[in-house]
Amino acid sequence: MTNPRHDLKVFHHALKEKALCASGAVLVTKNSMRILYNSSETAGWSCIEMGNPSSNELRALCNACNGAGWLDSQRLMPTLDVGVVQGIVAQIAPDIVKDYCEDGTQLLRAELDGLSVYGPGTKTKKTKVKPVSASHVGTLLVFLPTQHTGGEIKLTEGNRSRTTRFSPTNEEPTKAAYLAFRHEVTALQAGIDDGYRVALRYKLFLDVVDRPEEALTAALRTLAAEPDALFPVGEGGWLAFGLQHVYSGIPRTPRDKDHSLASALAELRGPDARVRIAAEHAGLPVAIRLVYPIQDRDNEMRQQYSVVADKAVYMPDATDDGYEYATDDQELLNAGQVLCPVKVPPLKRKRGYEEADTEVRDSRDCAWEDLGQIIDPEKLEFADVFWVTRLTKINAVESDFVEGDAKRPDIGYRHGYAALFVHLPLAAAAQEE
Repeated sequence: MTNPRHDLKVFHHALKEKALCASGAVLVTKNSMRILYNSSETAGWSCIEMGNPSSNELRALCNACNGAGWLDSQRLMPTLDVGVVQGIVAQIAPDIVKDYCEDGTQLLRAELDGLSVYGPGTKTKKTKVKPVSASHVGTLLVFLPTQHTGGEIKLTEGNRSRTTRFSPTNEEPTKAAYLAFRHEVTALQAGIDDGYRVALRYKLFLDVVDRPEEALTAALRTLAAEPDALFPVGEGGWLAFGLQHVYSGIPRTPRDKDHSLASALAELRGPDARVRIAAEHAGLPVAIRLVYPIQDRDNEMRQQYSVVADKAVYMPDATDDGYEYATDDQELLNAGQVLCPVKVPPLKRKRGYEEADTEVRDSRDCAWEDLGQIIDPEKLEFADVFWVTRLTKINAVESDFVEGDAKRPDIGYRHGYAALFVHLPLAAAAQEE
């Protein structure tokens, strides 16, 4: 009768044990198998097409190497596609790195070390690479598809061993084999009986990737738990970030129906993407919004105001029939919220809630008086905002309108600038009260 405990123990041991190596084959194009090499300090550069090399070309490449059949990367320029190498690295990572994390916190990368050529009569060679740094974890060999026989490789670690053979056939001229192993593993390659084996060797490094969005997520959750620490008591607010990159998905005019601010969120990259990812992980609303400055044409306003809108604002055409310059400002104020910037004092001086509340109320009082001359003050809507990074003007939306009279018409413009906004809502407990 079968003992299930024994079989389960085998499963457990096999899954826990680190693999000796990782191997396979990838398709390569003819253009990606070209190698430029410098045979000596005085000679010029030579080129060999590895897709169908002649014996003389392979012999010349072998002669360019040192006595051990090695050509350093400084004298070598392979055209093997970077995407092919990255694809190989992605395949071998779980076997080469124990407990490899695919969440982006670990990155296995390959760095070209050089090229080895093994010709007829090559003796058995033992390889055990010494790490050059703590992050240097293994070796990757990519065998270009040259016809040869012999050269089996035996990998050993402790009492474990495995033998692999890489001898391409005429039916597979566009396949490159690869073999990767850790530093704890010793590779013993048998001699080549006939033909030439050409292998690109890469150093494998494991980098621990810093994920700033994790720290951002934690900070956002802390602020969301107590928004009153930043904004006036009993109010929600917005954290605003100036966009660091230009995005084609942001509409450039109100008439652009092919793009939208909502769809442009998926296009964010770099620091902008980190903010979006952190906000989503923290469960906070995040959006790209447009900031339109209010124009103080008569220099009567006590401060600069801006309106934030969730889409590009259509501007009415203005003629001399009852036209007033305030018309376009009226349209902006009706379409969005007046931004009330919040300032945070130095950490050594703790600002009380009353002081914060008064500061913003003073800003709103000024807005009621200044902007109340343009539209009904009761229609004004406000949004408290803290600018984490400065507003940039590299993603501008242009709202145009006709101004002047019939004899001298002109085109006027109002510009809105896209920024990233994260909403810190009023705490649930405060809303219930």
